[in-house]
Amino acid sequence: MLNESILHKFFHEKSNDLVVARMFLAFGYAIFCVTPALFLKSEGFSDSAIGFIMAGTSVLALVTSLYSTVVMEKINEYTLFLFSTFLPTVFLILLVIFPTFQVFILFLVMSSVFSTIRSNSFSILFKDITKNNEYTKKEGMMYSFLNIGWFIGPFLGGLLIENYSFAHTFALTSMFFSITFLISYSLKLKLRKKEHKVIDANIIQNIFSYFRNKDLIHAYFIAFSSAFWYVLIFTYLPLFIVDSGLGETWVGIFVALTQLPLIFIQLKLGYFVDKFDMKKILLVAYIYLFLVTLILFFFHEIYFSMILLISTALALGFIEPLREIFFFNNVKRVDEEKTFPVFRTSFSMGEILGKISISGVLLIFPFYYSYILMSFMMLGTVFLVSRIKT
Repeated sequence: MLNESILHKFFHEKSNDLVVARMFLAFGYAIFCVTPALFLKSEGFSDSAIGFIMAGTSVLALVTSLYSTVVMEKINEYTLFLFSTFLPTVFLILLVIFPTFQVFILFLVMSSVFSTIRSNSFSILFKDITKNNEYTKKEGMMYSFLNIGWFIGPFLGGLLIENYSFAHTFALTSMFFSITFLISYSLKLKLRKKEHKVIDANIIQNIFSYFRNKDLIHAYFIAFSSAFWYVLIFTYLPLFIVDSGLGETWVGIFVALTQLPLIFIQLKLGYFVDKFDMKKILLVAYIYLFLVTLILFFFHEIYFSMILLISTALALGFIEPLREIFFFNNVKRVDEEKTFPVFRTSFSMGEILGKISISGVLLIFPFYYSYILMSFMMLGTVFLVSRIKT
């Protein structure tokens, strides 16, 4: 009876229902995340070429995010979230039936567009239906749930690729996408309409307006650096692991273990933010990322590298939710649709510059030189975080 009461109370809140829906989506993406680099590798592309191809999808995501302001001010976030979950599911099913290079590239393109719209709309939707005094706690809980998916998903993806086929990975991903859509659709959320005096269709003006706010600039570069870091984890480390003679299952195990500590840290995010200043938490987190990459430049044996990079989840467990919390703490509710898409480009910019710069390094130097590049980026972020006010 007690368990039933707890479950009833949990699912009585729409924000918690959204967390569960997003968790299933995370399962799908986590299963798929190890696929792009390995699929392109199987098609004969070099590590550097794969980086440039993936950078192209990030450019598309960046452009989509900038144009999404107009869409989100005209269509409510709930409708956009449903639409941008349903269409990629359809394309995934096509990929299961026709697992060819051409269809795969088409899916990557469509996924870049719709995942950006979905992420933008979900973040604002979740913030708007969550009580202000519970937002930090709920954001931490949401990321904890997401990382359950990101812990199990990569392992399943690597296992399926090594023992079965890419098509099996696509099929399982589409199943989780479908579950997400069905849960979200069943909520039938009714949102209070925001009154926008004008539609902010001028992209250049939106960008300049965003970067006139010093706090929002800080929010942008905090998120940018974390996206830059994840390029190493999700694009290049899988290639490095395979090139070192380990199988695809090891790729899944590695990516899964980078997510495990995040589950427990983010459940207690509210406690840590209350006990310690947000600035101090971010500062310590980025200092740790800087030190790890510096050490790996000198000591880059594969197993040692994997263990040390897995430990960085302790830092990322705080960075992930705090980057959006810091943003929303510094923007008015009525300006969310105008400013969040610009903020969201920080993820794409981090991915683009991360992929291009590391690919450039790999054209000339061995893989471990990418660590020194990453250490400079993390050190720059340490200096930036030291200047923020919370």
